[in-house]
Amino acid sequence: MSISLPVPAVPLSGCSTIYNNTLYTYSADAFQALPLDKGAAWEQLPGGVSVTGGVCVPAISHNASSPTALYVVGGTANASETSYQGLQRYIFEENTWESISLSSAVTQNRLYHNAIYLNASSSIFIYAGNQDGTKQLSSESFTISTMAPYEVRSFPSIAPPSAEPMLLTWSDSQAAMLGGSDANTKVMLFKQTTDPMLAWEDSKITLDTPLKSDGTIKTAIVNGDDGSKSLYTFDMTVSPNSVNRMLLIDQNGNPMTNAKAVKSRSSNEERELVERATLTATDWPPYNSSLAPKVTRTKYSIAQDSDDLIVISGGNENDVLCMFNARENAWENAAALLSKSQTLIGTDENTPTTVSTEPPAASSSAAAAAEASSQLSRQLLGIIIGSVGGFVVVALALFFCIRRRRKQRIFAEAGHQRRASGIPDEKDPMEFSDRGMRFDPTKRYQGHAAKTSTASFSSMAILMGKVSSTQQPALGRRGGSNSSNASSNFNKNYKNTISKPIPQTRAIPESYSRTERPPVVGGSNPGPTPRPRPPGSDVNRQG
Repeated sequence: MSISLPVPAVPLSGCSTIYNNTLYTYSADAFQALPLDKGAAWEQLPGGVSVTGGVCVPAISHNASSPTALYVVGGTANASETSYQGLQRYIFEENTWESISLSSAVTQNRLYHNAIYLNASSSIFIYAGNQDGTKQLSSESFTISTMAPYEVRSFPSIAPPSAEPMLLTWSDSQAAMLGGSDANTKVMLFKQTTDPMLAWEDSKITLDTPLKSDGTIKTAIVNGDDGSKSLYTFDMTVSPNSVNRMLLIDQNGNPMTNAKAVKSRSSNEERELVERATLTATDWPPYNSSLAPKVTRTKYSIAQDSDDLIVISGGNENDVLCMFNARENAWENAAALLSKSQTLIGTDENTPTTVSTEPPAASSSAAAAAEASSQLSRQLLGIIIGSVGGFVVVALALFFCIRRRRKQRIFAEAGHQRRASGIPDEKDPMEFSDRGMRFDPTKRYQGHAAKTSTASFSSMAILMGKVSSTQQPALGRRGGSNSSNASSNFNKNYKNTISKPIPQTRAIPESYSRTERPPVVGGSNPGPTPRPRPPGSDVNRQG
């Protein structure tokens, strides 16, 4: 679904300004207004004197003697307007026009000039231009009071001669002049003073390259919260439209020389600032070109409000206007902000804003109701799908979590049972090294635990006769074969046999008694002769 901008009854041309969140556009053909609100429509207002080449000067006055009004300065009027001196104003509160008569008609038929309001002196400053209709460089400087009797003052100029110079608000009392020629790189300041020789001042600010003086470049100054000043330049004759920012005054109040366009930070250097409390020279947001218009414009107008919203209008009948937020350094979706449509679906950033050829009032209530119903259905469908998808994800997560916990619990219980039964891990070869045994995978080990063998005894126990004939043989494995029983009986009989010492018969000479010692031969006594223990002896020796 495409959305469109409200279309004025008369194509936009001439100059424009913003007051009370309403865009006012003036041309020789019409004076029109558009509230900058959603669903707003253009309104054609009563026009004053029809002039061509005039400059729009908004005067937001704080002086009761000078009403808040839109001044149209200079320009050429119809031949029938012979008494018109080139200055008229539209009073916002009264919704009326009035022409102002001057003591010196410095604005009559003046072209290729520029003008700006100085709030501190309640006066309009006019620079450059000619009254003969030719485009030539000029340095004429005037001020006109916005209070009766509308005094006109002339000032000598030290500023470079210009044609269609750029005049921007520098402060309540000063205006900045730049551009106006292909050679001017200076930024000059003007202030209405008692001494005319002190009105002009060199700001010491210079630009790296001169600004074009053919009207294709429009400018705006945005003040940072740290006292810095940045200059925005707009070139709407290229596609996509070009925007550059140059720092004129840094946060310390120092003027910049050879000021160049500030290079935007790369994506990895950008800091995410959801809500920016202050706007400073070192923390200026990077340029966002995602919504940059691709429609080109010629002879367009620029207007800036107190919140630094810049509205560029005219210059293309198919695209009425576009918006740029200077404090965010980003283009706005003007159609989405002004259209009656509440929801924008499937917007394409590379497609220029489409404009309806019918006025907004032509849409029928039935179409609006159908559109609202369709939007509601899509919203409900999205909510239902999102809810079901979220439930499925949560259910799957719970299922896998419970399954994993169950496996862990079963594994832990099996381990506890195995340890409680005293059964080691069957396939853990470290059991042998823990017991000081060498693991040999080629051998077969019966059973799961070491058993005390009752079928083997130390040789000392056998010699001492400690083996009881009534001792039970070792229990074999359950379900053993007859060969195992036979082997056990064989071992029992064999051990009983070797446990009994065999008496040995030795001949003793009759000439010696048992208590007599044999004669020592060779002077040595071999000691007692060992005799076997009589059977049944109860001597208890410990080996």
